[in-house]
Amino acid sequence: MSNKITSCGIKDWYYFFKGDQYWKYVSGSGKLQGPWSIAGEWDGLTGSLDAACGIKDWYYFFKGDQYWKYVSGSGKLQGPWSIADGWDGLTGSLDAACGIEDKYYFFKDNLYWKYVSGSGKLQGPWSVQDGWDGLTDLPVPKLNITV
Repeated sequence: MSNKITSCGIKDWYYFFKGDQYWKYVSGSGKLQGPWSIAGEWDGLTGSLDAACGIKDWYYFFKGDQYWKYVSGSGKLQGPWSIADGWDGLTGSLDAACGIEDKYYFFKDNLYWKYVSGSGKLQGPWSVQDGWDGLTDLPVPKLNITV
């Protein structure tokens, strides 16, 4: 099992992924639930994830050079698609991703990119050190935790 922990949250629900399992935390509950099989919840996802992020009712899962999309409440995982085809300018796998308000941030090695929902355009890359002051001071060689 991979030591990498990836997470994503939308509204009051937060998901944590490690290896082929996930846990769920509902804000205010004070209790982490799980673990459960990733494949058991999101049919088509197997093994560990490289990154995951969410905004509004959309979750994105990244593994290798592919990604999947899940719309909350739909009960259906869409994909896989090539990261390069869906996020023009990104290639290969990601180290981390996060969604903040209407923006998605993607991290790979010491670089990051930004995508604003509805813009249709990926911006970057930029140095993590220049845009996320303090992250490069973490005692890890690469970012490996996603919120």
